[in-house]
Amino acid sequence: MKGMSEIVRNTKVVDEKIPDSDLDLKEEVKKKVISETEKEVKVVAQIIEEDSKIDVGLIDLSTWFNDNIKNFPNLKQVKVNIQGIDSSKTLIYSEPDPTEEDLNNRKLQIITNATDSKLPNIPGSLFENYLSGIRVIHSEANGKIIKSYIVKNGIIITHCVVVDEMVIPIKIEQISKKAEGISFINVDVESVRKKLDEAAYLENIQIQYKQIHKHIKELKTIRDTTKWLLDRQVGVSDINHHLKLDELIISLSL
Repeated sequence: MKGMSEIVRNTKVVDEKIPDSDLDLKEEVKKKVISETEKEVKVVAQIIEEDSKIDVGLIDLSTWFNDNIKNFPNLKQVKVNIQGIDSSKTLIYSEPDPTEEDLNNRKLQIITNATDSKLPNIPGSLFENYLSGIRVIHSEANGKIIKSYIVKNGIIITHCVVVDEMVIPIKIEQISKKAEGISFINVDVESVRKKLDEAAYLENIQIQYKQIHKHIKELKTIRDTTKWLLDRQVGVSDINHHLKLDELIISLSL
């Protein structure tokens, strides 16, 4: 997957990279993300319930993109016939170049082997293609939102719930290549809302995310800290950085 994009950005935000920015789901990275998240989910189990009856099937990226490109007005699909290139497996589109002030200046993006990648068959509201992979935010369904991170070796999804107009991560899940679908998570929104107004204990986050240090005095509650971390995701163009921010928000429930 080549190139990185920012969709509909009126201001330029400088992304701060974190280690492993060339994330390709190396084994040690997978273990770190999944093991820490599983620990956190157990702690907040009183507000989370797996619902195996509500399944959403997985679909290949090529089919999903062709079905959903109408949802992304800044992306323009490019149809070309190139000898030796299977157009059913290759996605070619243009988007505004974030390095240019003139939004009429566009750059070409090419995604190869698009039929090898899968994601939940839910319409999308945001599509971003980075050097480290693809990030998709799916449209809201009954107050729940799924974020898909497509990387070289598979897909990671973050289950989110919408509370007071904030898209709050609840659980990070690695999806098996053999999986045919995913299950939603049922969340007691009122419990989450009450949790947001509790005091935030940020000692652990300061160690894991040093960028927060200079803002620590203004972050009093879990709500304050969650909003600050969500705002940090604007302009981020690295999958590992997005996952780290999702993980930190989840850890606030500890």
